[in-house]
Amino acid sequence: MSYLNVHIEIVEVDEDVFNKIPIPCRSCTYWENPKVFDERPPEEDRVEAKKEWYRRVLEEYGTCGKVLFYKRHPVGYIEFAPPRFIERLGEYDSRWLSDGSDDKVFITCLYIVTGYRRKGFGTLLLRETLSQLKERGVREVYTYARLGSSNNPSGPLDFWLKNRFTIVNLKLSNYPLVRKII
Repeated sequence: MSYLNVHIEIVEVDEDVFNKIPIPCRSCTYWENPKVFDERPPEEDRVEAKKEWYRRVLEEYGTCGKVLFYKRHPVGYIEFAPPRFIERLGEYDSRWLSDGSDDKVFITCLYIVTGYRRKGFGTLLLRETLSQLKERGVREVYTYARLGSSNNPSGPLDFWLKNRFTIVNLKLSNYPLVRKII
């Protein structure tokens, strides 16, 4: 076991852990609640909207996010859910609107705090999540990656390709849809 792993803990997001989600993710509602995101209310209202989304998904589906702690500090976050819980997906592709199954999951965010990037935290968080999703019966995992920049909620395309995701749609030129069958 490496020195790094001794100081890492990955925790599922629940009511208690929610407040440990790194900023800006804790108040981002881009995927979950487009109306709140587009209206740009005060941060505390955005946080409350995100909490409401978490409560709903936890109740109807189960775990939908994890926080990675390094030396007890939250430095990474991943959020995921079946497409039926991700309101904005329909704006990208209408096929998501009719998918009510739980065997497909969409990753809306994989965020590593600046200063901790390119140290393996994202890969570790992703692998842990994929392992759990596979145990839950998920067969396919999707996200929209970004070409040429890490400034995107789910990160750069090269990260996803390195982790054996494949490009399945280039309809959005700067944001290819990637998938991994698990």
